[in-house]
Amino acid sequence: MYTSSHKEWAMSIEGVYDRLAYHGESEFLSIQIADTIRRLPPPAASFTLDRCCFVSVGSVTAGLILPGRIGVHHIEKRSRNMWIIVLKEDLPAEHVHSIIAHEIAHAWLQHDRLSDTMPEDCEIAAANLVKQWGFSGRGADADFCNR
Repeated sequence: MYTSSHKEWAMSIEGVYDRLAYHGESEFLSIQIADTIRRLPPPAASFTLDRCCFVSVGSVTAGLILPGRIGVHHIEKRSRNMWIIVLKEDLPAEHVHSIIAHEIAHAWLQHDRLSDTMPEDCEIAAANLVKQWGFSGRGADADFCNR
């Protein structure tokens, strides 16, 4: 499992926002991503800031996670693989945090969509983890996610 090199976790929205790797045009979405990360358990929040970058793509898809075999964290210019989380810019407000958390859960659980080893129940596993993290909404609804 992931272990963070950060001994303390600053839960302030400003601290998270300063470290967030977001590539897109939506200020609203970047704030929602930072707020979602702030609500995660500290190990998952540190993992997200260290190993995930977010991209918004208009309204093409609600969310998608890809292993970032070519991803480079833009803040620290690290070359290790990053998880690339692609998000729709106009996510429904009542579900935005659970959808973002759902995609983070896929990265946390190492669900590599480009791999032949992707578990069939990955959507259920991600939704259940999101619910365990304390989120509610579509991203935490295993039945909705498994459609």
